[in-house]
Amino acid sequence: MLCHALLHYTDIFLFQLMFPVILGGLVYEKQFKLREIMKMMGLKTYVYWTVTYLFSLFLYLCATLLFQFMAIGLDFAFFTRNDFGIVFVLTFLYGNCMIAGAFLLSVFFDSSRTAIVFGCVVSSSNDSHGMWQA
Repeated sequence: MLCHALLHYTDIFLFQLMFPVILGGLVYEKQFKLREIMKMMGLKTYVYWTVTYLFSLFLYLCATLLFQFMAIGLDFAFFTRNDFGIVFVLTFLYGNCMIAGAFLLSVFFDSSRTAIVFGCVVSSSNDSHGMWQA
């Protein structure tokens, strides 16, 4: 019963936990000029962004799969009543949008600390209570 009550308030928040991590990492590389150093060493810009995107997506998918398997193991109604494939595809698409949003917002920050705080505020301010009720 407690698990179901907690899921009601933490549903989307758990899928957004990677947002401050991705945003902070991008701004950290910009803050300490790591991108420029990699460019000087011969790394192409498209390779940098592709690898950064794929790495962020890999981290997000690992966290999402872990959460989904734990939710199924704890018998959360949303995950047991719905098809795993559909839930996975929707969370995968959501993760792609979240990563793209982090890439977009990284342009506006010069300090990684500020970016992480902003990412935490954005992640925790989502008012989605009741969105996933089955």
